[in-house]
Amino acid sequence: MKNYLRWNLTAAYNGQGEFVKEVQYNFAPSALYRWILNDSTVLCKTLVDNNTRVVREVLVNGTDRTPGFLSELDKAKVQTENDGFVFNTLGTLVEYNPELDVVAEVSLHLDVINLYSLHSNYHESIQIGKKPVLISDIEALMKSGIYDCSHVKETVSSESSFSLLYRDSAGDMSILQFGWDGKPLSRISLPENVSSLDIHGKDIWTVSAGSEQVRRYTLQ
Repeated sequence: MKNYLRWNLTAAYNGQGEFVKEVQYNFAPSALYRWILNDSTVLCKTLVDNNTRVVREVLVNGTDRTPGFLSELDKAKVQTENDGFVFNTLGTLVEYNPELDVVAEVSLHLDVINLYSLHSNYHESIQIGKKPVLISDIEALMKSGIYDCSHVKETVSSESSFSLLYRDSAGDMSILQFGWDGKPLSRISLPENVSSLDIHGKDIWTVSAGSEQVRRYTLQ
């Protein structure tokens, strides 16, 4: 059990009472990645089998409530054992819509988005690129030190959609917007290398990697 401090920024800005709250979460002790989805639910990912696979675990109030279908995602595997870097081939970013109970787990390197529910049997996968990306191909690139593969740099979400900061294998960057049902909504080509993005309503803001110039784009 670990204690975390949660800040209510709206209350802080408005001077409304207590805006710092201590919250307890019971994590899997060996989990390498942890996403706090709400007050009671944590998604954990743990390296197993000599750092060749990642196993997901959903904890609700400290109790294992992992949907059975997630075991299919856990089968993904790299061949290089006990390496301190290659396991990132299987890395993901996570966004969650609590109203729809949909997790969007976005692969960093494999051009795939896995959508699933924490409390129902809903799950599906969406391919981003024109053809599937093989784990073995990305693993080979990582071992060679050549990093010219497509990848997702960052994700943001709102009530109606989630968006990815995506760099293709040619080095071109874009924002890809999807509905929570997995339907593609828009693609915005970016004129420069972007280091980060944020979302507010239908506006998405980017910061350029070199000049730190801020640009605003409107999503659908």
